[in-house]
Amino acid sequence: MKFVEDNVEYLSQEPGVEGMYKMMELAARQCYLTTDLIKDGSAHKIIDEVCIPHGHTSVIEFGTVYLIIPLYYKFVIESYQEDRYSRVNIVGDNAYVTTTFRTILQGDYKDPIEAIKNNFDKHWKDDLKFWSEPTEHHHKRYCFRFTMDRVGSQSVVRHRGTWGISYAQESTRYVNYNRDKFDHEIMVSVPSKFYSLIDEWSLRIDENGFDYKWLKDAPFEKQLVFLREHDKGWQVYEHSLLTAERDYMTLISDYCWNTEDARGVLNLDIKTQFMMCAYIEDWKMWLFRRCDKHAHPHIQMFANMVKENFEKLGINI
Repeated sequence: MKFVEDNVEYLSQEPGVEGMYKMMELAARQCYLTTDLIKDGSAHKIIDEVCIPHGHTSVIEFGTVYLIIPLYYKFVIESYQEDRYSRVNIVGDNAYVTTTFRTILQGDYKDPIEAIKNNFDKHWKDDLKFWSEPTEHHHKRYCFRFTMDRVGSQSVVRHRGTWGISYAQESTRYVNYNRDKFDHEIMVSVPSKFYSLIDEWSLRIDENGFDYKWLKDAPFEKQLVFLREHDKGWQVYEHSLLTAERDYMTLISDYCWNTEDARGVLNLDIKTQFMMCAYIEDWKMWLFRRCDKHAHPHIQMFANMVKENFEKLGINI
């Protein structure tokens, strides 16, 4: 079992249609933890030959499309104005459209099920001729990858947003942690209780007058060893994690359980990675909710990490 420290990482879509395909591939492979299989040409293969034919359109949303359409293409522009996942900004003689490849693919179908059943035969791929890199007139979409606990992630992904928020999450149904690539062990997100215990211990003074102030600034691994040796509550917590890990591996290796069944014994703090992509306005609402003092402390921490990333991009929210 390994403890994994929390992280939020900004992901930028590379230029051009190829950059869009690479972002969609990353989202698809994020679900199955197969990013190690990314190579030249693999993006089109997994998107065009696997995801689209099987109707796995959620990862297609991660392809952000920026278009500049002359105003005399009135009906084309109106189709995006009527789409809830698209944003249109009219400046001068052009419409600056931001949308997703899923919208392009679904095209004239209002019902996504019908689009899938009919193999997306009413797509708007011809509109890609208006392709543009994002300009100051486009509404922007921003993508981040989270590494956190599974239960905490549910507080993130339940937000849908005004214009739609896209999510792609590590799948405990398909990912088999009992493999060599994962060293046959689970990874666990460091819970917020870890940090509060470190704070509590750093304020203590034992019967010999020895204080533990040093613990506050000690390296993570040293803090972890200390709690394992001194804190009985933490010992109970780690014991339950190790038991879950042992039982998970045993069910798969000795009893041939599928991962989708064996995952039931895993702890809620098991590590998960997921990608989240949204327009800036939906990020603002998400941060408003998750930076609130009533939000879970762990989620507040992640929200502040997102804010810090936006600040690095020169965006104050």
